[in-house]
Amino acid sequence: MSESWYDERPEPEQTVSGVLRAAPARSTPGGRDRLPYRLVLADGGVLPVYGPAVEDRLDRLVDEHVVLVGKVVDLSAEGFGPELWVGALG
Repeated sequence: MSESWYDERPEPEQTVSGVLRAAPARSTPGGRDRLPYRLVLADGGVLPVYGPAVEDRLDRLVDEHVVLVGKVVDLSAEGFGPELWVGALG
């Protein structure tokens, strides 16, 4: 079961793979401090990962190659950028 913050987003779900890395803890404007992971993609790109409902499970996958199902949410208009939102893990 996914979360309402996830379900309410209009972006389609997609499968994204890469190496999950821990991100340094930091406080950001607007309270955007819930991005403790980065997904390093095969092309060298990096997506911050937002998934407060699954952080405990993601912790065990740090430094592993993973395949995640989520929504790529572009928050460029808010001054951020694309993020991978993960509402649940299978």
